[in-house]
Amino acid sequence: MSDPAYSQLLDTNQELRSELQDEIFANKSNEKKVRSLVKELEQCYRTISLQDNTIIVHEKEIEKLKSDISDLRKQLRILQQDKKFKDEAGFVQDGRIIELENKRAGTPMQNPANVIDGIRGSLNTIRVTLQNITAERDQYQNLLNETNERERVLIQQLRDMRNENLRSQRLLDESRAQTDRTARERDNAQGERDLAMLAYNNERQESRRWMFSYRDKNRRVQGLLREKFAKQLLYQRDTNRLQQNI
Repeated sequence: MSDPAYSQLLDTNQELRSELQDEIFANKSNEKKVRSLVKELEQCYRTISLQDNTIIVHEKEIEKLKSDISDLRKQLRILQQDKKFKDEAGFVQDGRIIELENKRAGTPMQNPANVIDGIRGSLNTIRVTLQNITAERDQYQNLLNETNERERVLIQQLRDMRNENLRSQRLLDESRAQTDRTARERDNAQGERDLAMLAYNNERQESRRWMFSYRDKNRRVQGLLREKFAKQLLYQRDTNRLQQNI
């Protein structure tokens, strides 16, 4: 018949083996999580680095656009001043025409057809010049509007990228926190595994001690039984001799 204490010890060892296997499986699972989180962290680092470079490029483009806008505004002011000068020249020319009209009654005009043609030519020249200035001004104004629109779009893109960068930074912080938690869980699991291994080894040593003790006791019991049996034989022999002598 087996010893109940020894059987219980074997059951305890089996339970410890099962718990140890569970801890080993959990530890491997945590290590996989850590590797996955490390990959996510590396991807976040690459994304943030790429976005930082893109932001720098956009900031340089915005600075260039601001410089272009400043130059366009200067040119526009120059054109507006030119237009004002042409308007004043036209006013002087109109005054000259009126003056010629006033003098026409008192002073005979020489070759009036040529004078009129000259006045018309001057007016046409002024008119064409004003049209060119207006067209050029409109062209610069359109270019200025396009540049302003492009600057607005780039600023919005830059703002969106900064928001995305902040979101990536938050994800990175969360990933770091998750990595730290997983690492702590892994360390705790490793500690529990070490404790389970220590308990298992202790139980194993205790089991071996019990087994050796059981074998030793069994040998002693068997020896005592043999000794008892021998004494019984001697006692039976002596009893038989006494009965024969009576």
